Amino acid sequence: TTKVQSKKEQKREQSVRRKAEQQKRKEAETKAREKAHKQEFAVLCREIERKCEAIVLQNVHKDDLLSSCVRLLRLFEWQAYCPATAYNISPEYRLYFYCEPNLLHRLLTILADITLDYRYAQRLLHAEGYKALLHCATTTNNVIHVKLTQIGNNILRQMFDEPSLLTDVMMRQIKLSFEYLCRSFSELYDPYMPVETFISSFKALAARNPVSFKTAIKNTCLILRDRQGNLMMSSRDLLNKYAATLKHESQHSAKWESQDPRTFQWIAYDDVDNEQIETLWRTFVEYFIETQMQNFHFVPSERCTCTVQIREQQFTINVRDFRQI
Repeated sequence: TTKVQSKKEQKREQSVRRKAEQQKRKEAETKAREKAHKQEFAVLCREIERKCEAIVLQNVHKDDLLSSCVRLLRLFEWQAYCPATAYNISPEYRLYFYCEPNLLHRLLTILADITLDYRYAQRLLHAEGYKALLHCATTTNNVIHVKLTQIGNNILRQMFDEPSLLTDVMMRQIKLSFEYLCRSFSELYDPYMPVETFISSFKALAARNPVSFKTAIKNTCLILRDRQGNLMMSSRDLLNKYAATLKHESQHSAKWESQDPRTFQWIAYDDVDNEQIETLWRTFVEYFIETQMQNFHFVPSERCTCTVQIREQQFTINVRDFRQI
């Protein structure tokens, strides 16, 4: 009896192991198929994107798309219904067809892309396309409704965003942002910021009208690469004000002093050291302005440092950082 039971248990264990192995093989095969499908799908997506990028819509095509979208939207406008009578009475109710949400989303997306060009936004306005947008009826949940409403708001805003005025507003906003971020002109500082930081700070402004935003950047900003290859940018007005301030300060002699690291007392330099620092300061300012005030942290040490004496003790000072070494 014991031998029979042990054989049965062995058979059950073998059966369980075989089932587990079969399950593992099935899972591995499923994962392999999913991976292959994902790779195939990625290749197809890249191919479709490449073909779509090659498509360039001509003005005639945009006109046709614009008029077709407006005609489709007008199919779903609310229509007043009045019973047949000889008297003028108000409508009893309104008849309308619901626009399928996915269809409406595609129509609004096409209109939003086309009306980024102000000419077509004006054509949509003159064709009373805004009425078709406001009167269109659809059935949708709250999540999709928010997306559709946002796209519709963008289209309506693009109808009234005159490019030159919008560009001027963006230029003023960019200039103010750089002036707000900079410190006092009486101190040396790096006037450039990474392009990524700038773009992330102005996402909403760039999304409003990318063409006007790009024009505003070209008119107000200077974009350069630092020694590490990173894209940096700054406001031209800020750079001009900064350069004018530095030139003005370098033309006037000053009395330089440092803090004695031994006694922590502020001591003025003698005339020889003061003249040496003044000469170094003017040379540094000229070099800094000539290089468009870029690579602030990579100015050669011989252009911003010199050796001075405080009570017969030699120290090295850095006029860039106003630092005593």
